[in-house]
Amino acid sequence: MAVAFLFEAEGADGSQYDEVMRRIGRAELDSDTPEGIISHIAGPTATGWRVVDVWESEEQAGRFYGSESFQKAASILPAMQQHSWQLHRLETYKAVRATGA
Repeated sequence: MAVAFLFEAEGADGSQYDEVMRRIGRAELDSDTPEGIISHIAGPTATGWRVVDVWESEEQAGRFYGSESFQKAASILPAMQQHSWQLHRLETYKAVRATGA
């Protein structure tokens, strides 16, 4: 069952996010994606940075988030609040890969 993860890092900014993405080999939109990821959404909030990831399973997400490379890369960010939930419904109408405002 698909699962969503919400990460919020108060005080983080776009340059820190970009650096994490670079460190995990995902700086370019056409970079290889981790096994099991369905969607990755990221952007600024009034007080920091927010990321929403959707994965095919909690196990696949756990392998990625628990990996040494992700842990090391994410360590440059302020402490993140994390919430996850099983999805009841997931619809995607258009696949778009874009950065910027």
